[in-house]
Amino acid sequence: MKKLQCVDCGGDLEVEVAFDGCDWDSIKGEGSGYVYVIELYCECGRLYPIGRIKNELAFCENIERRRPYGKT
Repeated sequence: MKKLQCVDCGGDLEVEVAFDGCDWDSIKGEGSGYVYVIELYCECGRLYPIGRIKNELAFCENIERRRPYGKT
């Protein structure tokens, strides 16, 4: 099975879901409840933010300045 790799060092990326309380970083805005961040991370320290969740069924994109990727 092939894994996603870091663009800096080529290491394998792992997924992390963590509470940060920063729902204002979601496109839904402050007070929306999207207080968990989803990121891919590499052991070299590079982070790739994916989006935010408030529960296992509710996903929301990050605001524009928190997106290191282009919209497709």
